[in-house]
Formats: sequence, structure tokens, C-alpha cells
Amino acid sequence: MPSLPELSYRQLVSLLRRYSTELRGEGSPVIVGKTRGGRSFTVHHHPGHALYPEKLVKVLRYGEISREEFWEWFWGSRKRCRSDEWVPVLASPLVLDSCAEGVV
Repeated sequence: MPSLPELSYRQLVSLLRRYSTELRGEGSPVIVGKTRGGRSFTVHHHPGHALYPEKLVKVLRYGEISREEFWEWFWGSRKRCRSDEWVPVLASPLVLDSCAEGVV
């Protein structure tokens, strides 16, 4: 399994929205939520900074999110070309030119 990536604040909030039942404090340095199992969790993370893989491991553990679920969310949230070719979010213009219609 590949190593975990860095996430932006928006990606972190999106991940937590997907796998928690309750989420408060979006846009602030403190995000409070409840796991699917009902346990409370708190994530301290400033919106202007990237979430490093070491901290992401802790967020996944406290949020009761498995690595398989994380990768399903991570790759499922990527945009697709109309030709069903996967394109990374930070793709170079050369990769985007390979799609006839561009990114949907």
C-alpha cells in the first residue's frame, strides 16, 4: 500500500464529512465531530497549512477510518476525463491535453 499523501484543509474536511456523523468547526483551527461509532473526536489543524502524513495517521485512527476507506475516498474524489482516464488534481497541462474534452 502506498504511503499516505499530504492533504489540504479542504480535503481534510471533506474526508471527515464523508466518514463522520456530525462535524462542527469547519473553517476554524479546531474541528469537532463524532465517528460512525458515536465516539467524539477533535482535530486541531490550521486551515492555511497542509496536513502531513504523520498527523493523517492519527486523524484516521481517531476518526475510525480504515486505510482502505481512505484510499477509496482519496482516489474516488479525483476528477475523471470523459474517456475514464484518471487525472491527478494537480495534473500538468500535458496530461490534461490527453483528454479530448478536458476535465469534467
